[in-house]
Formats: sequence, structure tokens, C-alpha cells
Amino acid sequence: MTTTTATTKGAAGSAAATFDEQSGKEARPYRMMLIMGAPGAGKTSLVEETIARYQQLHRGNPVVVLDPNAQFAPPLGVWPPDGDAAGWLQRFKEERAKRGNPPGLLVLDDADKYLTGAPPRGVFRDLFTSFRHWRLDVVLNSRRSQDIPKVAIASSQTLALFIHRELYGRQYLAANLGPELVKDLPKERFKYLRVDVDAGTSTLCTTKQRAVVVAADRR
Repeated sequence: MTTTTATTKGAAGSAAATFDEQSGKEARPYRMMLIMGAPGAGKTSLVEETIARYQQLHRGNPVVVLDPNAQFAPPLGVWPPDGDAAGWLQRFKEERAKRGNPPGLLVLDDADKYLTGAPPRGVFRDLFTSFRHWRLDVVLNSRRSQDIPKVAIASSQTLALFIHRELYGRQYLAANLGPELVKDLPKERFKYLRVDVDAGTSTLCTTKQRAVVVAADRR
């Protein structure tokens, strides 16, 4: 796989453009984007960029962030008081079905907090394998690649891979995506490798730094 470089921030080559409409008479299919990388690498910046672009292009479509770390203000960010992410997702699915499943975007932020590397069961597996039937675009964001189920990786059309500092996380990616791709992972913050799974291409992209200061910024 050949890696090219996108020099323009927020350009169409960025992963934030994953959910843009395709040209032509037929609407594009629903998609899933998987973002993985170390804490402070720039993943939340890309999530914010993606949400802003989606809201600009798909006005009226609901956007919801399952947000265990309260990174996004309500009503955009939600987290169940009992911490039962699977129960929340089941209720979310049922409520959408009552409204005829309107198109929308669901972001699973810090997903490693409520997913494991083991094959998921129940409603999360249903989401990963059937999000098109839910009429949802999905963004899955995780700090620990090894905690993301293989079915989620296999179901994604776009991967955004930031710097990986954990050896096991790199090994997990190598086992699921191939060692050659892992060799191209960026070594700097706010840079990521966008992988277009269907096209078999990868692009080195840059996202902007958030206004919020995190521990990594103080190093």
C-alpha cells in the first residue's frame, strides 16, 4: 500500500470527509470510521472536525456522542447514569426505530472503556455488522487498539491511525491490518494515517490542535 501526504488541513483527503455525499444520483452508503491512537495524539480534534463537517453537510440529521469522559457538552454528548453503555445503545436503537430510523451520526468516544478485544455480543455486534440497516454513520474512537473487537475493524471503511506508543497495540494492528501498514504509522502528534479500506490507499494527514490543553501539551 502506497502512502501519500495531504498537506491541507481539513481538505477532502482528510478522514473528516468520510461522510461526504458522493457525486451521482444515488446517495452514498452509510459508513463506519475507526479512529485509534495514543492519548493526546489528536483523536478528539479529528472527531470534532468530523462532527462539524457532518453537521454542515447534513443539516437536520441528528448527531449523538456516547461520551464516558464528558468531552462533549450535552445534548451532543451523553452517558447513562448507570454506566451501562450496551443498555443505552439498545434503548437508542429502539427509540430510533419508533421514529422510522432517521439518518444520523453516532460517535462512540473512548470506546475502549466499554469494549474489549473479545468478540462483542448483543447490541454492539449488531451495530458493527448492521449499522447500514440502522441508517447510521458511525465513528468509533479508541485509545487502545487492542481493546477494539476485530469485527469493528473489519466493518470499517475508513481508518484514522494516530501515533501508537503501546507495543501490544502495534502488534494487534499488525496482526489485523498487516505489518507494512504499521510501519507507516506517524510518530508525531496531530498526524494520522487515513486508510481507505475499499480503495486500498493510505494518506498521511494532519489535524489541528484543540483549544483545550491536555497533559501531553505540558510535556
